[in-house]
Amino acid sequence: MTVHLPMEGAARVPPIFVEVSPDGMVTPMPRDRLLAATPAELSAIADRIGWPVGDVASLLLLSLGGTVVTHWGTPSPLLEWARTQNRIRHVGNGVPAEGLPRSPWHSPFAGDPVAYGDYLLSDRPDLAARISELRCMVLACDCAGGETCHARVLVSFADLRLASELTGQPLPVGTRLDQLLAPAGG
Repeated sequence: MTVHLPMEGAARVPPIFVEVSPDGMVTPMPRDRLLAATPAELSAIADRIGWPVGDVASLLLLSLGGTVVTHWGTPSPLLEWARTQNRIRHVGNGVPAEGLPRSPWHSPFAGDPVAYGDYLLSDRPDLAARISELRCMVLACDCAGGETCHARVLVSFADLRLASELTGQPLPVGTRLDQLLAPAGG
């Protein structure tokens, strides 16, 4: 049974993360149930809806309040879903052929995520202050950076901001990125 729920705001759960009781009642899966999803369950969901497992895992992260990264030029069900739900933010240098302008979130430091993090904290506190805008979004970059894409820095910052809000602990502003993201005690 496929159920389509409106996606208004971060608290809504995507349709594949709902439970349908025997009497037909549709409810979002409880947060603890979502957190306990196993790889086998994610794989079963992916098979059922015809999505790659990675896209299903990304959608699960989004439903839990996280932020994820994808490549602007690579078609995927997640990218299409994000477009239809207004959950996509382009963060790259732009794609002139598509009329896509440079994002304010673009990186002037190709392949150097630490420099980009320092730039946000030191030179662009206006953007660092807006990091919450990226929560529950699919960040799409047009670079070929892969693991070194600056969008991963934005995800880390968004997740840190979320953790700060959930715990009530302040986010350390002005800390070098490599110190901010280092494991505790390291």
